[in-house]
Amino acid sequence: MILDALLLEAILLLAVSVGLGVWQRDPSTTGRLTFCALCAAGAAMTLGEILMLRELTTEVTADRVKYAGVIALPPLWLGFASHVGRLEVARRIPWFPALLLVPGLFFYGIMLSPRYGSLFMTTVSGGDDVYGALWWVSSFYGEALALCGSLILAAAALRTGRTPHRAGRVALAAVSFLPIFGNALYVGARISWPYDPTTLMLGVVLLAIRNAVFEGGLLEPLPISQRDLIHQLPLGVILTDNHGHVVEMSDTAGNRLGVFEEFALGRSIEEVLAWSEPTPMHDLELTRRGSSAGRLILLD
Repeated sequence: MILDALLLEAILLLAVSVGLGVWQRDPSTTGRLTFCALCAAGAAMTLGEILMLRELTTEVTADRVKYAGVIALPPLWLGFASHVGRLEVARRIPWFPALLLVPGLFFYGIMLSPRYGSLFMTTVSGGDDVYGALWWVSSFYGEALALCGSLILAAAALRTGRTPHRAGRVALAAVSFLPIFGNALYVGARISWPYDPTTLMLGVVLLAIRNAVFEGGLLEPLPISQRDLIHQLPLGVILTDNHGHVVEMSDTAGNRLGVFEEFALGRSIEEVLAWSEPTPMHDLELTRRGSSAGRLILLD
């Protein structure tokens, strides 16, 4: 039980860290809000399991926290997959996952109802919970949405073509089916695990998502990540933040200045340029919503 709790706590930290990482990206990032909400739902689901295993609260409260995430995850997963797959519905109606959440809100309201809660689920302390008819309807609805999302991811990964990150995207699509089938087997009582394995399998998906998002440019509108694009340009390009510290430098710029990227990152642009011979350049200010966001320096 202690090992299970530690694993779940690691998954909770992973969900929070990945969500915060994407939240800090440019607000125009494709599917940014949907992805952050997805991470929050995964964190809520995991937190409910932790509260139960650690006996930090009653099973009723732990179930309420857990099912807030369980019910919200499938619509958000489908929304995230639609953004990744560049579906037309995601472009025209980016908030459509909110519509898919409406049935889940109904199911969750029934769960919280003192009078009708048994239609969804009755929590049995120390024993197996009793599931009502609406729980089975909710489970089928969630499984269908999650399966559609994973199929969209798989189709998007297979049609990507021979890009540097295609393997990572195919791997993400493949592992995304694990929680779906794991939950289906658990609910169907074909595998007698002591705990629902869905949350642990969700951790595997989160690891794949982390790699695909931060290293594979999964949410980038370009076919490759912006960092890879800068490094492959045959131009001397240096990007700074609004404090003048170097945040990115192309390989061409490093070669022209005779400076390693590891040395330049985090240092002021003036300090970096002082290490090299005077070089003709164009210094452009970058703005975002009317405020300075940094500088773009192009070496001639």
